[in-house]
Amino acid sequence: QIEKQLEDKNCVIAECKGMVRNLQDVIADLREKEKLQQEKLIDAKQAQEDRDTYWREFLEDQEKKMTQMMTRKAQEIRDQHKIELKKKAAEIDRLLKKIKKGEAATQK
Repeated sequence: QIEKQLEDKNCVIAECKGMVRNLQDVIADLREKEKLQQEKLIDAKQAQEDRDTYWREFLEDQEKKMTQMMTRKAQEIRDQHKIELKKKAAEIDRLLKKIKKGEAATQK
């Protein structure tokens, strides 16, 4: 009878040890999965930061190019206005000379 009880207890102990090992394996698997999830999360965050950096730099570059283009265009417009003003000034000078010649001719 005692031997039978010991044998039953030993079986129960062996089953419990087996269950403990199974639980330890499950815990190890869960820890590994958690670690992989953390790595994926870190990778995803890095990828998002990389995308954000790319687009920020791209937009800054586009803004810089637009500013340069607008500055160039404004300078071209100023230069064109100067040319037009010089032409008008030359035309006015020419007309004034004609008027002065006409006045000089009428005074003679």
